[in-house]
Amino acid sequence: MNNKLIFKWWLVFFAISAVGGFLAGGFLGMIFGFCLGVFGAIIRQPEMVKPLVMTICPIVGMLASLPISYFAFKFAVGKILKESN
Repeated sequence: MNNKLIFKWWLVFFAISAVGGFLAGGFLGMIFGFCLGVFGAIIRQPEMVKPLVMTICPIVGMLASLPISYFAFKFAVGKILKESN
């Protein structure tokens, strides 16, 4: 196998998963944070909602980035195997 080819596709994998995971995780975390903030404003208990936001938003962001990382890995490994043959 060509080491330059492997290195190139691993860089592509890391770039796609980092940027895509950052965007998807940030977007969904922002949406959940907004919804929880509105909920806290409606019930007039923002001090109760702050720990929820600090716990739920990172978890949602991480879960949103997992499929992107999976598909980026599948894409990169598929390209490595396709180009090495």
